[in-house]
Amino acid sequence: MSWRSVVEGPGLRAQGPESGARWLLLVWLLVFGAPLVGAQEPAVEPAAAPEMVVTTDVPDPDQPVSATLLTVAPGEIYWERFGHNALIIGYGDGRRISYNFGYFDFEQPGFLTRFLRGDMRYLAIAFAADDDLSGYLREGRSVRLQSLSLPAPALQRLDAVLRQAVSPAEREYRYDYYRRNCSTRIRDALDEALDGALRRNTVSRSRGLSLRDFTLAHAAPEAWLYVGTHLG
Repeated sequence: MSWRSVVEGPGLRAQGPESGARWLLLVWLLVFGAPLVGAQEPAVEPAAAPEMVVTTDVPDPDQPVSATLLTVAPGEIYWERFGHNALIIGYGDGRRISYNFGYFDFEQPGFLTRFLRGDMRYLAIAFAADDDLSGYLREGRSVRLQSLSLPAPALQRLDAVLRQAVSPAEREYRYDYYRRNCSTRIRDALDEALDGALRRNTVSRSRGLSLRDFTLAHAAPEAWLYVGTHLG
């Protein structure tokens, strides 16, 4: 039996070898191609869109977020001869406030004499840090900024101490040449914020120089200031 007679069964008509080849291809597809059609992978369901995460972690505009120690080099005028320090607190709303304990009134009676004796009234003032910095730079004095890595609780305590210090009831203080000045007030504020840790770690350190030694070293460029400080 030839392949052609099989293909020409009832109801079928071959049209030559080409037609028979097409029929064989059709039969092959029906027999062997069906499993291929059934084996198609199921349609992939579209992935669900990720849920939107809503955060409420927005900085409180009045909460402190950073603390920086500002150190100013000595200046040319006699009351600038010993340098200066201040603290800058950054807040959640972007403000940077300088807490400065070094302001005084030139109109105080006996200003120069009281200055030499270390018996003056100073003011603690808070204002924009950029204004404070630009003032020292205009005077030609170099400044150094040191970021303080304080734990959040200590930073909040420091902010509270400084705010209290510049309040109308407490901003004026009696200046003491060695024990209560613009730098020791900064030191004491930091020590209070750190629960006394600063004092505990520095109380026994000494460079072998007395307070008078330090004072005379800075007063030396001005003979009258050197003598007046030495006698005072």
